[in-house]
Amino acid sequence: MRRIFKDYLSGLGASRIAKGLEADEIKNISRKVKWAESSIRDILKNEKYGGYARLQKQLQQPYIVGSEILAKLQCTM
Repeated sequence: MRRIFKDYLSGLGASRIAKGLEADEIKNISRKVKWAESSIRDILKNEKYGGYARLQKQLQQPYIVGSEILAKLQCTM
């Protein structure tokens, strides 16, 4: 996950990120090497992948990518 966020913040689009993951033979959640652009976009937009989770109506701090990366991502989308 961190790589997807890092690549996006360095200027790569969903298509190039997907191709890079495939080239490096990184498997997706289905344990396949094929990545779809829509999957990359969904990951980038999903609060849970960004590290925020609601727990008993309270917003918890980021734990996957960190607050600095998440803040930069929100500014670019």
